Amino acid sequence: PSVSYSTNNITNRTSDLHHVTNISYEGYQFFVFSHESPMVRAYLDVVRDTVCGLALRTQERTYGFDSKVRPMIISERIKGSDWPLTGITMVGQRRLINIEWAIRFVIANDVMGDFIECGVWRGGSSVFARAILKALNNNDRHVWLADSFQGLPKARTPNDHDHWSKMEYLKVSLEEVQTNFRSFNLLDDRVHFCKGYFVDSLPRCNVSRIAVFRMDGDISVALLSSMIIQFQIAFEL
Repeated sequence: PSVSYSTNNITNRTSDLHHVTNISYEGYQFFVFSHESPMVRAYLDVVRDTVCGLALRTQERTYGFDSKVRPMIISERIKGSDWPLTGITMVGQRRLINIEWAIRFVIANDVMGDFIECGVWRGGSSVFARAILKALNNNDRHVWLADSFQGLPKARTPNDHDHWSKMEYLKVSLEEVQTNFRSFNLLDDRVHFCKGYFVDSLPRCNVSRIAVFRMDGDISVALLSSMIIQFQIAFEL
């Protein structure tokens, strides 16, 4: 990805952390902080492209809905339009860049709250979120992962298809997700797991404020449950 810096848009705030420069990065206007090492960009690029499988493009394959494995098409992986075989997120490069933009935005603008992902699969998007916070030396925010860690529930509405609940590819255990965090040295006391289907697990999540909320439930009941509960949290603050 290409990065172009602009020095004509600098925001001065009360703390050194919030002396930021606005840069153009892959179509987004990113906040870059004054304390930030040039190595932060290199580190985050490596983590991002590793979790989505692009860093292993000579070996990575795509898992199809028909359970067949095919060569990866890089343009599809960038958009998040395929299913990785060895990557640990389906989000794709562009949406991971959006996650970084959102986290940088809430830090730069003093938006209080944590990052939460509802529906995490192998946990790669949340791994990247934790990497961003750690690279930016932000110790105030936590990362929450809400998932059944056993696949999708059976279909309950005419809009859903029960084949989702039967796919072994979508069933990823809590232990596997934790192992993925450990492989990046990012499993610490700021990473929390809420196990169970959203309607049961989210009310038990001890998250008090949400700044960045990512939702991927695949079926309408899961998405609706997640939306209702998270909006309740937001309006109670």
